[in-house]
Amino acid sequence: PGVTDSRVQAITFNWPARYGPSAGVDAPDRALWRDLSGRSTVMALQEAGWIAGYIRGRGWEVHRPNPGGDGDDQAVGNFLVWDPAVWREVSRGAFRLSPYTRIQEEAAGPTRHRPKYVIWAQLRNRADGTVWTFGSVHFVPSKHLGGAALALWEQQRDRMLEWFDRRGERTVVLGDFNAQVDDAPSAPIRAAARIQSRPSPGARAIDWLVRKRS
Repeated sequence: PGVTDSRVQAITFNWPARYGPSAGVDAPDRALWRDLSGRSTVMALQEAGWIAGYIRGRGWEVHRPNPGGDGDDQAVGNFLVWDPAVWREVSRGAFRLSPYTRIQEEAAGPTRHRPKYVIWAQLRNRADGTVWTFGSVHFVPSKHLGGAALALWEQQRDRMLEWFDRRGERTVVLGDFNAQVDDAPSAPIRAAARIQSRPSPGARAIDWLVRKRS
């Protein structure tokens, strides 16, 4: 009561390399970055590690840690970026959702999955002083839910909710929840997301921003 939130402009985007990391940033991606960064001050990016250097070079802060001790020697697959002219960092971290996991051989997609995390940063809005916590996630693909894959997806979902419980009211999670429209286990997330945010354009309704735990 009596508190007015900042106007938060946030975008989540799955941004795989078109031609591989060695190809650098091509013209369409440069144009897309200019468009998205012009309409947001915080972004969660998935599969976009190849472009991190370019983003940092545009003046944005990049949070993509390598927590260590999780059986993975690479930095986390998803990451969080923000405009330091708008946000001042208070703290940052990573909360593990699931370990390095092998699922059934007959799965329709990958059978090995890297550790998954909520990559988060607590940021203070320079204009009005409000403090927000932003998280970035990338769930296991739900398109091959079943058996061990389903258990892994649900573990990531439940661990994300545990993390939510430790945060304040101004908490936003952005990411690729891999919630395909015909997957019943993902229905609660999709139902909340329809109220809390807008889906990706077109048929790929899998990228969301969720404001409230419920």
